[in-house]
Amino acid sequence: MKTQKDNQPVKEWPKYVGVETGRRRRRTRKKNLLYYFRMFCRKIYRFYKEQKKKKNGIHNYAIPFLVILLFAFSVYLLFFKHNAYQIVFKDEPVCNIKNTKDITPEMLKEQVLVKLKTEVGSEVQLKDDFTLKSVHSSTKDLVDIDTATNLMYKKFDFLIEAAYIKVDGAELAILPNEAAAQSVLEDIKNQYKSTEDSGTEFVEQVEIQKKFVDKNQVYDEKKALEILTATSETNDKYTIVKNDNLDKIALKYNMTRQKLLEVNEGLTENSVLKVGYQLNVITSKPVLSVETTENVLTTEPVTYAVTEVPNENEGPSYRKIIREGKNGEQTITEKIIKQNGAEISREVVDKKITTEPVDQLVEIGTKN
Repeated sequence: MKTQKDNQPVKEWPKYVGVETGRRRRRTRKKNLLYYFRMFCRKIYRFYKEQKKKKNGIHNYAIPFLVILLFAFSVYLLFFKHNAYQIVFKDEPVCNIKNTKDITPEMLKEQVLVKLKTEVGSEVQLKDDFTLKSVHSSTKDLVDIDTATNLMYKKFDFLIEAAYIKVDGAELAILPNEAAAQSVLEDIKNQYKSTEDSGTEFVEQVEIQKKFVDKNQVYDEKKALEILTATSETNDKYTIVKNDNLDKIALKYNMTRQKLLEVNEGLTENSVLKVGYQLNVITSKPVLSVETTENVLTTEPVTYAVTEVPNENEGPSYRKIIREGKNGEQTITEKIIKQNGAEISREVVDKKITTEPVDQLVEIGTKN
């Protein structure tokens, strides 16, 4: 170990990189292209100084060589070094953005999807992917992230998440979202709903499912309603009941009297309609059939009974009402099932007497 004149030890510092020991610290340099270029220039400069001391004339070429090297490096930086990412979509360049570490295809894709989702109002999916290509670009051709996102938004084709209505497994109408699809189905049910308590359900199997579709395939609610309420004519049979007539039957099936006569050969306006006899009718069946169930309350009188009171003092021909009878009243609950507004069944489910009848008392003679 080396010593000073006063025999005190001299402190030797260890070799290290990027580690602080005592009061001395050496920073680690990032060894990129610029670092190596600077190191090369230092060596050229040292070589120049050494040759100048030797005076052999070689140093006269060191400075021009260094200048040429600097010029070549500057040309590389200005015209050839990759300093940007080029967004390529369907083999066509979209724009150039500055090359930074935080720019990735996933980050750009996420920004485009967020913008599309905000504009459309639902989840979106890009139809085609894009790539980032490392290129050299002039400063004037570079755009920021927001501008690149806007350019990509205008250029890219995308799918939107929509709700489609399936009827018996067939896709019939596609709407922007599930709420819109549910609204259309409720509007169809309300067309046949007579009271708030009416139960409504579709005869067919109806489902609402989600999938990504092209935005041009999506209908508005008015168009979807037209598709689902479209009708087709079918032949059916009707059984005549008591008090039926031609006009009543035709009105029930939205037919004219003349049309009813045409589809029933031999039937005329003067024909007698026999109960139980079947007629041909034409029904309009919509794509979606709605079945409604409702309980209807009706009242009807309850006929009073006649009670005979014997009078032994009067003869057989004697008859006198000693108390007038009075009808009562009962409430009848009927369950009525209709399909597309046409009644298909009616059933009495409950009867309740609300006013008891008063029996009529009749005095009759029983004297022989």
